[in-house]
Amino acid sequence: DTLKATGATSYQWYMGNTPISGATSSTYFVTQDGTYYVKATDGNGCVATSNNEVMKGVLGILQPNADGDIKVFPNPLQNGGWHVEVSNEWIGGACDVFDAAGRLIYHTELKSTQSEIDVNVAQGIYLMRINSHQKNYTIKLIRL
Repeated sequence: DTLKATGATSYQWYMGNTPISGATSSTYFVTQDGTYYVKATDGNGCVATSNNEVMKGVLGILQPNADGDIKVFPNPLQNGGWHVEVSNEWIGGACDVFDAAGRLIYHTELKSTQSEIDVNVAQGIYLMRINSHQKNYTIKLIRL
């Protein structure tokens, strides 16, 4: 539920195309589902804009995104692994799972439209990030 940027002297986070009031640090804690990006300015005044980061399931159980191009289930998970279904545009992208401390605990490349994420994890909350060429998708996962 946290977005981070590095390497700049100033930052402005956006939800959709709207600047988020007061969101001017290198870290932004997401409080609602949406599409986020940051504009970062370096010491020379050069501005870089990040790719969009889609945040879903921020305050509760994940629901598939509106476009239906990524589904992760079951969520919450009681046993076994998570099943990931993606549209063709995500194939070849990276799928990473992070623990609550932000440590990478699982990494794979999506090689087909359906994947099983079998990672033996303790009860808790995890973040899955799926990256393709122009898109990023982050979802909260719950292990019961």
